[in-house]
Amino acid sequence: TLDGRRFLVDPGTYCYACAGKEREWFRGTSAHNTLRVDNLDQAVPEGPFAWSSIPHANAETWLNGQTFDFFVGSHDGYRRLSDPVLHRRSVFHVKGGFWFVRDVAEGHGKHLLESFWHFAPELEVTEEHGIILAKASATDISTERACLALFSDRNSAWTTEITEGSVSPAYGSKQAAPVVRASANATLPEDFGVLLLPMTGVADAGAFAALGESSVSGVRGYRYQTLQTTEFLFFAQHNSPWECGPWASDSKLLYCKLERGRFTHVIMVSGSF
Repeated sequence: TLDGRRFLVDPGTYCYACAGKEREWFRGTSAHNTLRVDNLDQAVPEGPFAWSSIPHANAETWLNGQTFDFFVGSHDGYRRLSDPVLHRRSVFHVKGGFWFVRDVAEGHGKHLLESFWHFAPELEVTEEHGIILAKASATDISTERACLALFSDRNSAWTTEITEGSVSPAYGSKQAAPVVRASANATLPEDFGVLLLPMTGVADAGAFAALGESSVSGVRGYRYQTLQTTEFLFFAQHNSPWECGPWASDSKLLYCKLERGRFTHVIMVSGSF
């Protein structure tokens, strides 16, 4: 939520016994804000209420700091594939600033990866200069037009499109709602990072880019830059020394903020330098 208004949502249930495929869709992976592999659901449904395959989920890291939150979790729902895939998601939040969500598909072989972002029906979702913008409808005069920007690396192999899904506000009722779908046919391991930023306008939206190759060096970096500030975020696979461009550390997560070229904020998780 942003300023008391829903932005990213769970589409709901809609029905328990439906003549069509609505029950399966509303509880499927593509109906949630997460990653789907090879057009398959994380769990395999068996009838309207049961499952024949239930993933094991694991909370690997959960830190609540004074200036940040950091969570890492994984599930093995796609280990059942002939080329098994482990999905790991990291969520990093700078309090008062952005949210960053990074999905990693670990495994081998080539797979179709899709990342879904479901928005509330009353929002307008557009793309401007490669940035996804979600804001209250222009016809809604009850609130200022708070805006949520969704940044992804424009130089990656992932493509992003705005499509249409459904949201069920009450049992037996559904309505159309905007969905952002990012996808790539990728050889694993593969990662995809999304920066979510509350904004009031796009005059200085800034630029976002990925740095380094996580599958090669064991570290993936990201940079978000505006006219006044530059923020770096690095994720490492192991607690061992790594380098990414001019940066070097041994931390699992490193965040640095520079204002006019001077350090103003540093966060290091499980590191010594």
